[in-house]
Order: sequence, then structure tokens, then C-alpha cells
Amino acid sequence: AMAGELVAAVDGRKIVADLEGLALVPEGDEGGWLYASSQGDNTYMRYALPDVTPAGRFRIAAGQYGSTEETDGIEVQRGDFGPNFPGGLFIAQDGVNDGRAQNFKLVPLGAIEKALGD
Repeated sequence: AMAGELVAAVDGRKIVADLEGLALVPEGDEGGWLYASSQGDNTYMRYALPDVTPAGRFRIAAGQYGSTEETDGIEVQRGDFGPNFPGGLFIAQDGVNDGRAQNFKLVPLGAIEKALGD
């Protein structure tokens, strides 16, 4: 087995156990963002690369399709995904859905970046 390098601890503040999803948005040779799902408090953490510097924390709030809870996986991609997602797409699995089946919540990446001050 290969030894890994700890870059972001599950500290009960930025990441609350369990960390159940990671997604990478590369920029250039070493830059970009690493997103992490903080399942224990239903939030998501963003880190700036290459130094894995904390760069914002957010929640997916209840909208037309409800909020996200107990996320088991995330994915994020820059690009044009149509008129609702022109700057990119953030997808989170939603483990709790008011007694209905689990589903996925789609969020415009630009809305997340605007909320975090980019």
C-alpha cells in the first residue's frame, strides 16, 4: 500500500465526520479547487490548490427540491451546462428526501463561487 499525505483533517469544524465525497476543479498546472463533503453537518468545504488552503464553506439550502443531508458523494465540473448552469455544475447526492427516494441536487457552480466571494 502507498502512504498518503494528510491534507485536510476531519476536525469537527471545517470537516465533520464523515468526509464522504471529494471533487477536483483543476486550473493550470497546479491550481484550482478541491471540494469536500462534510457529511456530519451537511456542509461542503472548498480548498484552494496547490496548498489545500481553506477557501470557503457552504450549504445547499432548501429550494424547489429541498436541501441536502447526509451526502455520500459529490462531483463538480466547469463548463457550459445550459442556461441554468452556464459557468459549471456542482452535483451532490442527497441521502434524506422527506420520505422519498434519495436523489441528486444540481447547483450552478457560479452561484457557489459568488457566495464564496470569487
